Amino acid sequence: MADRCVTRFNWRYRLGMGLLTLGGRVREREVLYHHGRDDVDRLADETGEKARLVVERDGVGITLYQSTGESVDDTRTHAGSVEELYCTGAGKALLATFPADRVEQYLSETTLQAYTEQTITDPEALRDELDVIRSRGFAIDDEERYEGRRCVASAIVSTAGAPSVR
Repeated sequence: MADRCVTRFNWRYRLGMGLLTLGGRVREREVLYHHGRDDVDRLADETGEKARLVVERDGVGITLYQSTGESVDDTRTHAGSVEELYCTGAGKALLATFPADRVEQYLSETTLQAYTEQTITDPEALRDELDVIRSRGFAIDDEERYEGRRCVASAIVSTAGAPSVR
């Protein structure tokens, strides 16, 4: 399989389809993928919008699965997309599940870079936003990562303790 992970095209090298196979194997091992994908599909069908299942790994959000409803004509994410936690609805919903010391560690290791004019770049403002998310039970991304894109997300904390979002 290793020979299919990189291919040669017009004297240049690029990633090959073998990586898709490896990624599929990784996703199949995720219990949440099997439990959540039908709900993600149902949410996308009912709303006509894009619905995603996002997990946190090593301080970033990774799209484990997504489904696109009929109202969506383009999408900026795909299965395997990696995103910062502080500037997306899914990421902020996940951050809100972290204990205070882990939030502080995250903030000490992460530069809050502005992606749009709406991106929260002040650590204190992000802490306040996480408090709001905890109290209301869901997060909102109002053009914080991509202009013209809004998102509502809530965290699902598994019995194993690894939160995910849909």
